[in-house]
Amino acid sequence: MSKNGLLLHQILMIMKKVFIVLILMVLSFASYAQNNFKETFNSDLSIYKKFSIGTDFTYDFWLDQPSEMGNKTRFNRSSSFFATYNIRIKNSPFYFCPGLGMNFRNIYSSAFPQQDSITGIRYEPIPANVKYKKSKTTLSYIELPLEMRYSYNRFQVGIGLKISLNIGGTAKYKGNKFTTDDLIGDETGSLVKQKWNAIPERELWQFGAQLRIGYSWIHAYAYYGFSNVFKSKTNINMHPISVGITIMPFR
Repeated sequence: MSKNGLLLHQILMIMKKVFIVLILMVLSFASYAQNNFKETFNSDLSIYKKFSIGTDFTYDFWLDQPSEMGNKTRFNRSSSFFATYNIRIKNSPFYFCPGLGMNFRNIYSSAFPQQDSITGIRYEPIPANVKYKKSKTTLSYIELPLEMRYSYNRFQVGIGLKISLNIGGTAKYKGNKFTTDDLIGDETGSLVKQKWNAIPERELWQFGAQLRIGYSWIHAYAYYGFSNVFKSKTNINMHPISVGITIMPFR
């Protein structure tokens, strides 16, 4: 791997660790912050109401997933962290909420990505008689959510768009060796760990729509991705639908 690729991977790992720490901090201080912020900032235009911080925990369905990737119903866990600035529209219960966040999307499959001289990347099926524990692709994004939010007492509905910038793509395999371009060995070989830190041919930009409905600090969440995650030349034309929950103690 090149020095630039290694540096990018190290930066991404640091960002992931910061992301996890922020989630733990948000959840740990949620109850304390709610009680004290409400007492300190007791007005409709308070700092408390101008900012929202939360995290999404979702399950991703991958539409148009290539058949060679295997079971399409795998539990594709994803998570994101975001903060929005809430701009109230006059004295109405409606708010325009631009923000900034990070998203980590996982694709679990029965295949592993390989270099391809024509398409740049392809997914190589893992033979049925090869034992393995995990084959996972992770795509990382910096996100700009743009949401229109209705808020009445503790009930909220938000709908909007999300623009995402891809900053990384990794693949991990843990299992017995098998014969492909990058994993060389016999089908009954020893347990190996294979990692690809810079998957090529990723689409730089992603666009999608999101919906959030909830009460108090917990919300149901859905997202539909309009864009494919890989470039058209790869013939991997998959894009996600995500469903899950949002934990938003600061809202």
